[in-house]
Amino acid sequence: IYKVRFDVARLASDVKHSQGTMLERFAQSAPFAGRTLPVATVSRQRNDFMARFRFATFLEQSGFSQTAALENEALSAAFPENAAAHNNLGISYITQQKLALAEASFRESLRIQPDFGRAHANLGILLAQQGKLVEATRHFKDAVASDPHDHANREMLARLLLELNRATEAQTHLEKALAINPRSANAHAYLGRALTDQGAFRQAIEHLEEALAIEPNHGDAEQRLAIVKRQIAADK
Repeated sequence: IYKVRFDVARLASDVKHSQGTMLERFAQSAPFAGRTLPVATVSRQRNDFMARFRFATFLEQSGFSQTAALENEALSAAFPENAAAHNNLGISYITQQKLALAEASFRESLRIQPDFGRAHANLGILLAQQGKLVEATRHFKDAVASDPHDHANREMLARLLLELNRATEAQTHLEKALAINPRSANAHAYLGRALTDQGAFRQAIEHLEEALAIEPNHGDAEQRLAIVKRQIAADK
């Protein structure tokens, strides 16, 4: 429920104002957990974690990455033992391409809460981008253990396992991911690759074709399907 039509430009004009001014403008315009809090409530709770956390998240999602980073830095300083604050700060640093700081923030989040799945996944993605696939795989395994029903984390874990030539293990996770979400084009495509790596070409084709039925422009599935069909033709 919105009290007034929200105007991002109005928020931008507050960047040089006090944190309280921005929070009050935010409360006037944007929903908090399904409802809008009155300004007085936010004023009384100016140092409340969730109010500030949602505000910083809102800034990040609205494209104010630099301001969001400042809010997240202040939030993690005010609540140094809150894992979510450090995880959010890491996301802000990634947006600013401050990757070393992002990694440190995610690791601090996990020091505080070792089973924090989102921080494991975020750190895993960052490490994978740096080519640190073994460590990234460990973090995605922890992310999956934290939430076994998150098919996206299982798919990413499987993708890393495929890069490490562990196709059988990847297949297990992809089959579980598809049990959760049978319409995942990525899961079908990755499973097609896992089956191809194990020589199960006919089964691979089924999953690759299903990936393309779900997402016709899925580049990986299209390329893999062409490779598998050429391999079958060559074997005849």
